[in-house]
Amino acid sequence: MKKVLLTILCAASSGFLSAQTQEPFPNGGFESWESYSATNPSVHPSQFYSLNEFSAVTLGIVTCGKGTPPNVNSGNFSARLKSAASVLSPSGVIPAMITTGTINVTNFLIEGGMPFTSRPDSIVAWIKYAPALNASNITDTGYVEILLLNNDATDTVGRGRINVFEQIGAFTRFSAPILYFNSNTPVKLRAILNASSGYSPVANSEIFIDDAEFIYNPTSVSEVNSIAFKVFPNPTNEKLYVEYDEKEPATIVFYNLDGKVVVRKSVERGLLELDINTLPVGNYLYSLKTFSGKSFTGKVSVQ
Repeated sequence: MKKVLLTILCAASSGFLSAQTQEPFPNGGFESWESYSATNPSVHPSQFYSLNEFSAVTLGIVTCGKGTPPNVNSGNFSARLKSAASVLSPSGVIPAMITTGTINVTNFLIEGGMPFTSRPDSIVAWIKYAPALNASNITDTGYVEILLLNNDATDTVGRGRINVFEQIGAFTRFSAPILYFNSNTPVKLRAILNASSGYSPVANSEIFIDDAEFIYNPTSVSEVNSIAFKVFPNPTNEKLYVEYDEKEPATIVFYNLDGKVVVRKSVERGLLELDINTLPVGNYLYSLKTFSGKSFTGKVSVQ
């Protein structure tokens, strides 16, 4: 299997981290499932909710179900999400999403979250993905998003997002750092797993997600990067460079914290210069993936 190693930067003192709680990702192996009711036997992973509660009975559409072998990374099940066309959806598509929050079935917005008070460094998940194409021949985007919130879910303490932009035929390990915007202790966790873009979902995009987990890094020691490359300077304000020292070609994608792609470039061995002076000030995530499937996710700050 293709694995990726993280580079995790610790943002707190070792004394704080040793006392910090380290809560796991809820039902991250997706081994525990529940049905909604006797009249709605569709299922959802325990501690998550899906649009099956609304769509399975009223529309006959099921977007969330159990992934079974060979569509599992480990154990007996994974989360299988597949979007579906429907004229009753605001976008014309029922998005295939599960969340630890609650779903407003009128506008499909997600609210609230489950109790959670830890500050993990990153999110990891094993993913297979078959994205569909929209009418403009643009490939859909699946994602795993983590929002750490205050009590009334009006303030975001931390945020992390894994975006998957292309066909992934075998379970692959993806990771993303969680960016913290203040030193507050979160109160709620809103995890959102979706087979489709939140902006413009496409019918028939299908994603399998398994073995999701939070990574905590109490040693403040960065793990070794399995791909020979670096992105610098960080922070930056005009130019960004990607120094790449692998023989096989790769693609690097930068996206904002809402998951929108802002830069996508092919990468060959050597030095790639990127002009980023048109990007708004803020934090951006990037994902570099080689032709053979090795991938790495990091973050960069534009000032």
